[in-house]
Amino acid sequence: MKKNNFIQKHQKGFTIIELLIATTVFSVILLVATTGVIRIGQTYYKGIIQARTQETTRAVSEELTRSLQFNGSGVVRFPPPDDNKICLGNVRYTHHVGVKVTGNSGGLIAHDIPQGENCIASAGTNQRQLLGENMRLLKFKVDEADSSGLIKVQVRIAYGDADLLTAYPPNASEGSPPLASPGLENAACQLGTSASSFCATARLDTLVKKRL
Repeated sequence: MKKNNFIQKHQKGFTIIELLIATTVFSVILLVATTGVIRIGQTYYKGIIQARTQETTRAVSEELTRSLQFNGSGVVRFPPPDDNKICLGNVRYTHHVGVKVTGNSGGLIAHDIPQGENCIASAGTNQRQLLGENMRLLKFKVDEADSSGLIKVQVRIAYGDADLLTAYPPNASEGSPPLASPGLENAACQLGTSASSFCATARLDTLVKKRL
């Protein structure tokens, strides 16, 4: 009988309270670790989005610069209602400010104009979208040459949906117009939202000297 009592005393397990405390501690540790991993992932993705947007802005500015430097005919602008088109040398650019790129619509589209053809009348060839998917132009402006022959090119690009940008109303759909043109030009990513890692903006202003 004494032997059985000795065995029973040494067969005690964890109580329910102890198991609950251990489970709670483990859950808190798991929650903290998961939150950290999510934050790291969001920061990493934000960095990729920002770098991609900056690279696209740089590439667009460089293309416009090349077209202007070797263009002897100046900046050719289209009359309304096609005033969103502009010809620089043998390239025609169609800009859709505020419209997100989806497939081949929106953004900034370039057409090559064959040598000797009229830029305005020509259908153009080699159509290409200069912006990436989910990007949009916030500003596209090419000034006339000043007295010193310098031309100012201003490009601003955003990545993300309309409701992530300050220029659009809250919960805006892609069909919603921006609040105002100056607001669109200076739009920034909304702060304090979990989706802010899916938004980025970049701008580049360049002075171009024509090489004749």
